[in-house]
Amino acid sequence: RRSTVSGLLCSVGGAALSTAADTLPTVGVGLALSTAALHFLPWLGTAYQSLDGGGSLGPLLTRLAVLACALPLQLCEHSTVSYASAIQRAGGSSGLAFAFLL
Repeated sequence: RRSTVSGLLCSVGGAALSTAADTLPTVGVGLALSTAALHFLPWLGTAYQSLDGGGSLGPLLTRLAVLACALPLQLCEHSTVSYASAIQRAGGSSGLAFAFLL
C-alpha cells in the first residue's frame, strides 16, 4: 500500500511540475508586460476611474459592466475543456482534443 501512495505522489508531483513548466513562461511574460505597461504608462492604473458615472452607483455600475463583458470569455474558457474531454470520450484522439483547445 505504501508503494501505491508513493507512486501516486510521484505521479501527481511530476504532472504538477510538467504543468508548471508549460504555464510559468507565459504567465511570467504576461506579468512582465503588465508591470512594464504600468511603469511606463502609469495612468493605466487608474483608467477605470474615468468610467465612473459619478454618484454612489458609479463604481457599482462600472464593475457590473466589466463583469457583463468578461462573462462570455469565462464561459468560453471553461466550456472548452469539457468539450475537449467529450471529444476524447467519443473516440477522438488526444491530439484532436488538444487541437480543439488551441
